[in-house]
Amino acid sequence: MTMSLPSQGCELLGAYRIAVALKDCVVMIHGPTGCHYGPNFLEVLSNNLLSSGTVSAMRDRSVIYGGIENLEKAIAVTRKYYKNKKIIVLSSYVPSII
Repeated sequence: MTMSLPSQGCELLGAYRIAVALKDCVVMIHGPTGCHYGPNFLEVLSNNLLSSGTVSAMRDRSVIYGGIENLEKAIAVTRKYYKNKKIIVLSSYVPSII
């Protein structure tokens, strides 16, 4: 069993760090707005002013039903602004548990 240090974050943050390195992709976190805190913090630390990440911004009602509507809307908006990029969707713990 591997144990991560608290300062390293969770598996979602680790997956984000790997996915964001792919230059022809935009990374979407499917989860509540708080799940985007870690990636935002990494972007600030690296002085990266151009974000290549987004979040589906699930709300309480969305959590109950799995957030598929939020995800579909977020993908549509992301395709509009990032026309030539592939979208990588990383699921946070909230919709994964539901």
